Amino acid sequence: MTIDFSELETCVLELIPEMPNKFTSHQFILRLAQRFQHAYIIALHSCLDSEAPFQRVHQWVSNHLNKYPSQLAPMGAVPSHDIFGNSNTCSSWEKIV
Repeated sequence: MTIDFSELETCVLELIPEMPNKFTSHQFILRLAQRFQHAYIIALHSCLDSEAPFQRVHQWVSNHLNKYPSQLAPMGAVPSHDIFGNSNTCSSWEKIV
């Protein structure tokens, strides 16, 4: 199965301006999943051959935020809880205004 993140990519671009000035990848992923449920499910479905489709999609989203240096500055890793409530770390971001 081919991984299809094209719809999700469009949603990422739309969501960045709606985020607060500082946020984490986990916060972004949760808002993305809530606001763009269809695109999120399509991306998960594209990863059904993976042992961990959620992890694969979430990793793609977090890494993809690096592709917008004119809009976002990485602020390093911070402790956080993922959408499943697991304690972890993730990237933090600050919008460039």
